Amino acid sequence: MSRARIALTIGLLLAGARQFAYAQGMTDPTRPPPGVLQGENAEEAVRKPVLQSIMIGPRGRSAIINGQRVELGSRYGDARVDAISETTVVLRSKGGTEVLRLYPDVDMKTDKRPAQAPRKVPRERN
Repeated sequence: MSRARIALTIGLLLAGARQFAYAQGMTDPTRPPPGVLQGENAEEAVRKPVLQSIMIGPRGRSAIINGQRVELGSRYGDARVDAISETTVVLRSKGGTEVLRLYPDVDMKTDKRPAQAPRKVPRERN
């Protein structure tokens, strides 16, 4: 191969690689809580409740907040766990109500169209 052809190939590869670097638009779900990344001191970041997981099953609802498992109606610090849904936990205390979100950076919208009944698939006859 000629040097010009090699230089052209390398240039095209580098130009293509640059496009992949800009394609990272989604946030990493495993990143530390926002307070840690914004330079807050460690004590402040630990004091803020961070919803890490939600479990919903036949035995009830529970969640993991800052590594502590809490159930519906139980206490987290000075607050009571008032509600647990698929993506949120509501903490109620004397200071007010706080809603913790499992995905705080995601704006979820529900589909308001009516659900359609499943189509019947004709059976094959033997």
